[in-house]
Amino acid sequence: MKRARVVGLTLLVVLVAAILLLPEYGAQPFAAGVVQVAAPLEADSLTVMARAVRRAGLEPAGTFAISVDAHRDKLYLGLFDSEGTRLEGPLLCAPDDAVRRLPEGLSVAAGNGARLLAEAAAAHGRALEPALPDLQPGAVALAELAGESTDRLEILRPLYLRPPDAKPQRAALERRL
Repeated sequence: MKRARVVGLTLLVVLVAAILLLPEYGAQPFAAGVVQVAAPLEADSLTVMARAVRRAGLEPAGTFAISVDAHRDKLYLGLFDSEGTRLEGPLLCAPDDAVRRLPEGLSVAAGNGARLLAEAAAAHGRALEPALPDLQPGAVALAELAGESTDRLEILRPLYLRPPDAKPQRAALERRL
């Protein structure tokens, strides 16, 4: 019974906090606590992660990188200024190509691909500190970006950095005809 009261109280606190924060982030409540965002926001996950870097307490003095392991010897890369504003990206590139894109003086990279980027940087004679390997895009960081943005999109369009793996199978198609 005590656990049920704690869960109920937690849900009540979350609901009250959401209602109080909704106007600040451009959202409006409707139909029993469901939230509808007024208009879609253009933000990629690397930009949301850059905001989360600052929320995590890491305050880069200058430009920093967000690097995510895209597998197949590739990284998703974004470059950001000290305030978390995107300078370049999102990009899909090999670690060596990513190092060539890094501006002089960049010394911090965050994300689960930061270690790979740091290893490639070391191979090119550059020092790069990997940080926050468990960094993920978060809802709070996204809400902050939405609250600060005046840009809204009519239609959301996905951004695919990698071409699809599926290829048409001409032989199978020809057999059907």
